[in-house]
Amino acid sequence: MFTVPDDAQTISWSHRRTLSGTLYQPRIWNGTSEGNLQTNVHAPASWARVTFNISTWRGQTVALRFKTVFDGVAFDSIRVDNVIPEWENVGAPSAVPEIVSGPTGEFAEVNGTHFTLGALHHTD
Repeated sequence: MFTVPDDAQTISWSHRRTLSGTLYQPRIWNGTSEGNLQTNVHAPASWARVTFNISTWRGQTVALRFKTVFDGVAFDSIRVDNVIPEWENVGAPSAVPEIVSGPTGEFAEVNGTHFTLGALHHTD
């Protein structure tokens, strides 16, 4: 088990399938209840990184669990990050901030609809 830092935004890992099975469910266990990070994740044939919002469990001592629907998934390089300081998810549990390359340098991207960055607030 590990304690999720108070400023944590994401948890990520590398994954790939090792057999024909590709489907698994990543879950967070806090000692009394379990929550899905996502219902079903498909692991690709070659290593790829996936990222999920972990802000719900800030300050809690938790365990990361993987329930495989089909056997044959490998995991590596699990990490918890604060990707963009002062970025705050406000209501979209799947929103995951990441830094990506753009035409004039790096920029923040979120795959969700609600976020707060400093005094700026955006809602679609």
